[in-house]
Amino acid sequence: FLRADPNASGTADMSDAVFTLSFLFLGGPTPACLAATNSNGDAAVDISDATYLLGHLFLGGPPPLEPFPACGPSEIAADDELGCETAPTACP
Repeated sequence: FLRADPNASGTADMSDAVFTLSFLFLGGPTPACLAATNSNGDAAVDISDATYLLGHLFLGGPPPLEPFPACGPSEIAADDELGCETAPTACP
């Protein structure tokens, strides 16, 4: 999967932060890969993931943990717990 890409578009951008906030607060679709939603790598999917990604994109904040900026496996055990219901189509 690609961390910070919950909409599975193949890139981490502002639309991913909007997707996360929509999921959390507006009843938007559930990400097929919750681990990809965990932008800050803290094992929770919450508002801090959207703000972390926006901070990286627009304020020069630190990048998301691997796998980022390309698809790949994760070494973080919490990502296994969050899981990916289906493999993102943007990742080969």
